[in-house]
Amino acid sequence: MTAPGVYRPDQPIRDAAKHGELVVFVGAGASMLCGSPDWHDFANKVVAALENAGGINFLEAEQLRGLGDSRRTLSIALALAKEQGLEIDFDNILHPARPKPIGTELYELLAGLRPVFVTTNYDKWLDEEGPEELATEVPVGSESEPIRGPTKRPKYYLREHLTSDRLAERGAVIHLHGSYTDPSSGAASTRCTFEEYSLTFCEG
Repeated sequence: MTAPGVYRPDQPIRDAAKHGELVVFVGAGASMLCGSPDWHDFANKVVAALENAGGINFLEAEQLRGLGDSRRTLSIALALAKEQGLEIDFDNILHPARPKPIGTELYELLAGLRPVFVTTNYDKWLDEEGPEELATEVPVGSESEPIRGPTKRPKYYLREHLTSDRLAERGAVIHLHGSYTDPSSGAASTRCTFEEYSLTFCEG
């Protein structure tokens, strides 16, 4: 019986999940419920990190933030960080130390379905599965199977790995815009030449 206020997916959804026929698309709204930034705020925080590390000055940071295109802002900021050998702490930018309960509840609900996940998100919230999820697959704590802690779901974010057969791999996570663990893998890696970001800093 479902507790008051706790959402329970409709039976057709649960049946599709049970038979490995459910694909769930997860966008930025889900991660924002955990306290993660949207793409605009993410880009601005990367710029701030670059400025704090001495990679750009205040005027350059303001120009980057004013581009009006989060992907371009990210691309230029990352190009500058790479050129100067500066590391951006994406984990700290994307993931609050204590995710909000409403976001945690949502991801726990999704985890219980064990669908294929397709996401435009750059963060880690879908990438880990807990012991409760594993317990639905193996006799946890039995003599034949020791108790297991959290582990990683199969995660795909490189372009060459994004093939249609991944949609049949139950529990897999397909990151369409790449992963924060590999900044060169996706949306934040829009190609940008030195001349382009030099021009950006000279405009106006």
